[in-house]
Amino acid sequence: KPRLEPSGTLPKPALLYAGAIVVGRMDEQRRMLDELMGKTRNEDGEKNTGRNFWDDDVDKFYLAGFSPFEEFRNTKSANWVADSYKAAFPSRPKLHHLEWEQWSRNDGLKAQYDALSKKEQAEFGYEYDLMLLLEEMIQKCDHRIRTMKEEIKIQNERVATSMSRADE
Repeated sequence: KPRLEPSGTLPKPALLYAGAIVVGRMDEQRRMLDELMGKTRNEDGEKNTGRNFWDDDVDKFYLAGFSPFEEFRNTKSANWVADSYKAAFPSRPKLHHLEWEQWSRNDGLKAQYDALSKKEQAEFGYEYDLMLLLEEMIQKCDHRIRTMKEEIKIQNERVATSMSRADE
């Protein structure tokens, strides 16, 4: 049922459409801020009360010092990172894009983790998991390089062959 204006008339379609544009722009700006500064940009220390670095929604790779999911976000390599995760941790549930996109990368929680001794940090195994993921990413990258080198070699041979035919 359409909402009536205070005067008792129907609202003008242009006004409704303009409102949708404003909301759309705000959502777009919010998305861009999330992309640039992270979803936790507005969090303060009080929001972390009761939260721990081992919570499920915290990026453990960020705690270990480097989050490939954050660094490769919105790049062509983002899916490649997710594939590397799946290969490095085959027994873990598959990650969905929205899941790792919403992981918290909060400095307060990182400070909580950094306050632990090296032995306590090793018990959580986040650095080890990061190492496994990075090794898998390196293997995939090396494979991509080998494949590209082979393709370039084949293309160079084709060019050399066609040039030699043209000279004859």
